[in-house]
Amino acid sequence: MASPYGITNVPKLTIEAVQTVVPYKVTDQRRPSRVLATDPIASGIFRRCLHVVLYYKNVSEEDSGWIFAGWAKESLGKAISEQPMLSGRLWRVEDGNGDLEIVSNDSGVRLIESQVAVTLSEFLEFKEKEEAEAQLVFWNDIDEHDPQFSPLFYVQVTNFQCGGYSIGISCSILLADLLVKEKFLNSWAKIHNNILSSNNELKKPLFYLHHLKRNGSSPPSITSSTPRKDCVKTLHFKVIVENANFDDETCKSLALHCVEETE
Repeated sequence: MASPYGITNVPKLTIEAVQTVVPYKVTDQRRPSRVLATDPIASGIFRRCLHVVLYYKNVSEEDSGWIFAGWAKESLGKAISEQPMLSGRLWRVEDGNGDLEIVSNDSGVRLIESQVAVTLSEFLEFKEKEEAEAQLVFWNDIDEHDPQFSPLFYVQVTNFQCGGYSIGISCSILLADLLVKEKFLNSWAKIHNNILSSNNELKKPLFYLHHLKRNGSSPPSITSSTPRKDCVKTLHFKVIVENANFDDETCKSLALHCVEETE
């Protein structure tokens, strides 16, 4: 089946839901952050983004991307409350120079739920994997003329047939420092794990897509992502935990090592 990215041997990914996640609490001081550039701001700044893809094997029958996305609706809202700029929007400053600024106005980030008719192991063996991975990260270029309507941060959870899933994260290159240097992903992971540990009695999250779908069929086409064919570099880190007892500190050290290698 052909995909919108020109790949012929990879089944087409189906988007099942698009949600907006807003900060858990209203941002009190919505201070704008000016976009600094030594040269005049060109249109390329509206298309440049950072992609991160994380893969997970399901560890139990109760583990799936659908369940993760349900809990992520809550944990992501709390995480962006600590970094409200991620849920902000880009504005043109009314100074006649066309300068830009990011305003933390709580407009929200996009949470995409999708699925693909192939197992995780099969997907990772595709020869055109770098192109195939483009389907796992949702991104729409910022509208150059009306940037205030374009989200700057996307999270896509893709479910594979085997029960495994991927988390694809995309953000404007203008927010890359918040994602990497401010260790947003680490903060979000801690918030997410705390929510799970405090809700042990609840096996399914409130925003569980399979409970919300009416007829069990997928929507025809909710929205489409901007195809990305200009990825600079893909780095892969494979961690095998079978027959190994990794404690929290070991896992943290492994994750930190991967981040350092990527940087």
